[in-house]
Amino acid sequence: MQRSKVVVAVGALAVAGWWVLGFLPWLVSGLQVSAAAGRLGGSGEGTSGLLMPLPLVAQTLPELVACGLVGGTVAGLLPILVTHVPRTVVVIEVWLVVLVTAVVACLVSAQRIQQAAAGLFAADSRVLTGLSAAFLAALVLGLLAGTAAVHWHGFAAVAAALVAGTMRVWVAAFVPPGRLDPETIARIAAVLLAVILGAGLVVSVHRSRAWLLAWPVALATLWITGPALTAVGYLTALLRPSSGLPASLPEHLRAPRQVFGQAIGHTRPSLLAVGLALLAGVVSAVQHHRRAASGTGSLKT
Repeated sequence: MQRSKVVVAVGALAVAGWWVLGFLPWLVSGLQVSAAAGRLGGSGEGTSGLLMPLPLVAQTLPELVACGLVGGTVAGLLPILVTHVPRTVVVIEVWLVVLVTAVVACLVSAQRIQQAAAGLFAADSRVLTGLSAAFLAALVLGLLAGTAAVHWHGFAAVAAALVAGTMRVWVAAFVPPGRLDPETIARIAAVLLAVILGAGLVVSVHRSRAWLLAWPVALATLWITGPALTAVGYLTALLRPSSGLPASLPEHLRAPRQVFGQAIGHTRPSLLAVGLALLAGVVSAVQHHRRAASGTGSLKT
């Protein structure tokens, strides 16, 4: 009986992780498409004010991807908290629950859009399939990062970097257009970046300093995530009724790749936030080494 309760609790927490926490900006918005995203003539025409589990509208593609990454990573990390059930069983349950509920959320959202915007761009099955695929790919990537960190604590740095890299888009998703200036959003995102990345770096070296080797991978992940979301944002502007889809899709996909290449050199995370996170990680590694050395010395004496 106790184990069955744990299984139920794990399933509930998995949904809470990927949807409630990952898509917190969407929940705060009331699960409704904004007037800006559903404006007349735009890619979301006909969906303004529509209530649905996921923002499955082209205008909100960056938010969809960022929230999927955050939610997937959080859910993937969940098994580390469960000790009464074999970890492999918990990991399998988390993956199944997350993927099944995510697919159901996509189907429900797509159905709602097709009913409300029948015949319009937003309700095109190819658009909805593409958006769903992008979201599910981000979700799986987050799950992989979280699961890797559960099995090898050193990968906590990489999982944290993936989440930290989405913070600018994730924070901006809370704010209606024009409510806050980009500088304020950037400052809030930088604080969250420092906290999340710092926590990941500290955890990664908790057991062994050898996992310092994972830090360059984490920093590269952080550096790449921002430009990748910038490229996704550029693609969003191309997904509109007058863009000539689907024939023009290959050309539209080439443009974001070029934007990504350019953004790599110009879009970078807050160096102060990264520096503070690295400092926290280094201090933790040094303290861990001292404790380990002290313990060894005590045993010798």
